[in-house]
Amino acid sequence: MEMPARSDAGAFYTHNDLQLGGKTVRNWSFLWDASNKVSLWVAYPLYASILEANVDRTDAWGYDPLLPSSQQPDVTSTYTGSTSYARGHQLPSADRLSSYAANASTFYSTNMTPQCHDFNNNLWAQLESQVRYWAKGCDTLYVVTGCIVEGSTRSTTDRNTGMRITVPTHYYKALLRLKNGSYTSCAYIYDHFAYLDGELSADSFDMSARVSVTEVEKKTGMTFFANLASKVGESQAQLIKATASSW
Repeated sequence: MEMPARSDAGAFYTHNDLQLGGKTVRNWSFLWDASNKVSLWVAYPLYASILEANVDRTDAWGYDPLLPSSQQPDVTSTYTGSTSYARGHQLPSADRLSSYAANASTFYSTNMTPQCHDFNNNLWAQLESQVRYWAKGCDTLYVVTGCIVEGSTRSTTDRNTGMRITVPTHYYKALLRLKNGSYTSCAYIYDHFAYLDGELSADSFDMSARVSVTEVEKKTGMTFFANLASKVGESQAQLIKATASSW
């Protein structure tokens, strides 16, 4: 249910290797932009058992085994350049603490983007925490975390190989909640460059900044939660995505 519609904007991959309760379940999927060296989106489910914290953060920075290492930035060290960027997770480390392997997968280079430190450590981290809180209070929260690189004039390089990575202009989260058999949605989108340049303060996350999933679809050109219509019908799916619900 978390999957966006397939797109020719990049190459699609999925990690269906998460061990949970004696079963193998899906972990996360992503759309890899080989030119810009970032995932345009990372999609994943959240629910109580997958959020169980059984291990500590691994910091197991490394290459994604689904792609040749020569096609990925080396994220074992920080980015270079006059502007210092954080190695920003799209799927947060704290969302996958059920096992070492689950957490280590969040440190793959395909899950990383160059992100403003202040934004990463404050507003974005608070949003991630809020998403986990929402996920624990429903049956499943389906999440798409992504970035926009179109129109970006900024880049950085990895410290070890010099591979160039585009700095995203925007970051977003699109959320679809299933609770008691009903679906609701909302989204958040941020102008990354405005925080990089100090035009906006990243001190705190404001829940009232939510927008509809439809609005983010228009901004990104993506179609999110493509399988929702098969559950509720096309017209109802569009209504759910056009409504920025408050949880």
